[in-house]
Amino acid sequence: FMASFSISWGPVVWVLLSEIFPNSVRSLALSIAVFIQWAANFAVSQTFPLLTGSKALNERFHGAAPFLLFAVLCVGAFIFVRRFVPETRNKTLEQMQDLWQAQTAPEK
Repeated sequence: FMASFSISWGPVVWVLLSEIFPNSVRSLALSIAVFIQWAANFAVSQTFPLLTGSKALNERFHGAAPFLLFAVLCVGAFIFVRRFVPETRNKTLEQMQDLWQAQTAPEK
């Protein structure tokens, strides 16, 4: 998990977050993102021992319950990113700001 995370979501998320938010809200948005990441890290560190220590889950899933749960969450994250997170490759910060403003502009 750590090797896969270290070459995928781990470093990419920080670059992506710094590129997608407009300057006016970037610091607040990054603060919220860091809080959510640490909350998720805490949740994983608290639930993993509970899941691995569950006799019923170990018997039913042969010890793979936590990995199945986190795999499902990763698939959900992948679908979310593909559907809702804009591509930032070859775009300036100003172009990203224009993209967000165009998406939030009221329809006429």
